[in-house]
Amino acid sequence: FELLCGQRPFDPPDRPSGPIDIIQRHIGEDPPHPLSVRDDIPAEMAELCLRLLSKEPARRPQAAEEVLLAISGVLNARGNVRHSRPAPV
Repeated sequence: FELLCGQRPFDPPDRPSGPIDIIQRHIGEDPPHPLSVRDDIPAEMAELCLRLLSKEPARRPQAAEEVLLAISGVLNARGNVRHSRPAPV
């Protein structure tokens, strides 16, 4: 969320934020929709971000490959992909 929107989801600049406040928001609130913070984010990326932050485990991507495919799909659709392979481990 922070990389996409430039701020933490439960620590917005317009609300007082001590550690306890942030913890309470994290437990009791859903994160703001990324498009409410930045309107230039691709909608698909905003939805993926919300899925990654979901409080319901079944709604979250179940594997890193699912996240990679979703991000690649958005970038491919926008023509923003650099084809590279990860470094061998």
